[in-house]
Amino acid sequence: MKSGSTKQKASSQVSLKTLTRTPAGKVYHHDLKSIYAVLLCCLDLKDTAKNVSSALLKLTLKKTQAYSFSVKRAIHVMSNLEIDLQYNLTLTKLSYEISTKFAFELLQIFYTAKLLHCPDDRTCKRLTNEKQILQPTPKGVAILHQFCLKMGVPNISSIKLPQILKSNFNSMQLIEFERHSRTDSIIHSENSDKLLFIQLMGPSMNIWSPKNGPDPIADLGSLLKVESRASDHIYGSCERDDGVNPLESDVAFFEYLKQRQQEQVEVPKHNDTILDEEVPKEQPPVKSVSSPFYHRFFTNPDSDSHVQYYVSNKGLRFSRKKTITLNSNEKTINNCFAGKALIQCILDCTDVMYYQEALKVANVFMKLKLINCESLDESSIFGFLPSKDYIYSLTELGYQIVKWNPPEIRSGTHSTSSSDSGIQSVEIVLPSTISLNKVLKDPALKYLFRKFMSDNICIENLRVYDDIVDFQKKITVLRKMLSLKDREKVKFVKQLETVDLFKDADLAQFQVSALQHKKLTIYTAINKLSEYCLSKVYTIFAMYISEDAPSEINIDSKLRFEVKNMIQENGEFSSPCMNISELKSKINSEIFQTSGDDSEAELSEKVPLSVEDASLEKSSSNSSVPEGEINSMKPIPDLTLNLKHPKALEIPPASPTEILFGPKLKFLEDVYVLYEEIRIKVYRMMETDSRAKFLASEQFKEYYYSL
Repeated sequence: MKSGSTKQKASSQVSLKTLTRTPAGKVYHHDLKSIYAVLLCCLDLKDTAKNVSSALLKLTLKKTQAYSFSVKRAIHVMSNLEIDLQYNLTLTKLSYEISTKFAFELLQIFYTAKLLHCPDDRTCKRLTNEKQILQPTPKGVAILHQFCLKMGVPNISSIKLPQILKSNFNSMQLIEFERHSRTDSIIHSENSDKLLFIQLMGPSMNIWSPKNGPDPIADLGSLLKVESRASDHIYGSCERDDGVNPLESDVAFFEYLKQRQQEQVEVPKHNDTILDEEVPKEQPPVKSVSSPFYHRFFTNPDSDSHVQYYVSNKGLRFSRKKTITLNSNEKTINNCFAGKALIQCILDCTDVMYYQEALKVANVFMKLKLINCESLDESSIFGFLPSKDYIYSLTELGYQIVKWNPPEIRSGTHSTSSSDSGIQSVEIVLPSTISLNKVLKDPALKYLFRKFMSDNICIENLRVYDDIVDFQKKITVLRKMLSLKDREKVKFVKQLETVDLFKDADLAQFQVSALQHKKLTIYTAINKLSEYCLSKVYTIFAMYISEDAPSEINIDSKLRFEVKNMIQENGEFSSPCMNISELKSKINSEIFQTSGDDSEAELSEKVPLSVEDASLEKSSSNSSVPEGEINSMKPIPDLTLNLKHPKALEIPPASPTEILFGPKLKFLEDVYVLYEEIRIKVYRMMETDSRAKFLASEQFKEYYYSL
């Protein structure tokens, strides 16, 4: 991936040769999202079918699906993914070069994560060949929507907003998780798990029936049209048909504002349909937008459909009743759902990319006793079973959490409740003294705080705070790697002090090879992490700090100017990101060399080691060995040692690390200081203004009363 920031051209550029993986070997979620979004931007999907004039051809040719593409085309585009985000003053480049094998692997991940589906075969579970036709799902379009908003794509005149975002394909408001920066695992707590459970269950029980019509969706596409239309005016497209610029006079300006308001009210909806059966006759019909993915069979939670096509304002689909056999006896379960249905809902409605992670989420609901397996005795339950043959229902605690009216069969067990919600009427005093630090550390509170900040159009403060914290964590890891490298060097020298090079030449050579391998591993990690930190520096600057940032934060001009100067003056480095072979070559030639200091062992091909050359005192006792025996011994490796006390190794004047990474590390440390100052200022802004408003908001009150 490449990213850059400059005035006129990309003078600050980072190249990442490989994707970083989690300790479990999986690609990070944020990388998957970025690659997927850039892929859809580069594919430039259209809602146009092929024009076929012949009636015979129309009968023989398959229907062309809207916004669809083939696996083959996607693999070809992924070989050179590139998008330039050209703002007024800065340029950010995102590019990926993905091999054919890895491209197919990524497409398979996107497919199993429910970002893509086969419109011609909705029960297809895996990609098998390059001819398969794919189409983004509501979840996939939501990922693209978030990417475009975060990167400021609607405000960039040189980039055309993906057409699919303006369509009724853009209807999902995705549940996004906060993740651990190293393991990529979901950061959660008991309260955040309950909050997630409430959102997945929906505002009321969603009973599926083949007689149900299509669920109404949020027309995010129309909202995005209004935003992009407004941004077009802001960036110079505000002249009227008569050529008058409304910003040049007060009268024209107020007329322009009035016209803008009318335009926002009159934005047309896509594929508007009227649900006559849901609208009283005495009222005018209410326009509603239905999902283009709706299908009576494939929305059935018991179907084999690859995607269930959930909508944001409806929860998990329940079955009215199911009959199961338990201990040879038939049992009817009312208001229940299959294990497969819950996993499907988690994958469709959240940003989870891996099936096993969705299974972990379902297991958490089991451990919290929010759901219960009706198909097995309690003694036989060892975990959540994601099969449509295992039936689940909500427990009493589950009904209390979601605040539904309990079903009649359970009404007798709620004698302690004094309200329809199933929760005792207890007056609770809101803790207005909750600190911002606690809000940011509690996963449930932070999720609500993030939503509150987004609704109040100040989400950039929280985003830049999180990005700087992530950058600082990576710098801390980088410092530990540098310290580990120094410790390994001292440890190696101490080991060689105890080795008789004449008698133990093979052992010495083995230790040299071992150190080479360790240093290669450490240097590779330092190389990749330093490049990631550089990319993070440029991203933070371009997104939040530069004068034309799409999510510009409110900081003083002096600090902004200091960061800008540092970024532009130190934008280029003489040692770009190297691959493993380049690093290995550097280490083999310089691993034991330091400028002006012989504190490390030095590999030499020109001067062979002799008895007199050895600097260890023990080797001098071997000088009496007959010449014939010396000649008959194994060849001694070309190794010269000149050892000093370990204290002399603490601060080498010019180590290979400084030669390879010195300018980058110095730049990162300098930026760290300025970004820390920005982090503190943003924290204070959120603490003095946003925190109090959040604690007084309806979102927080509802959460506090519920949990």
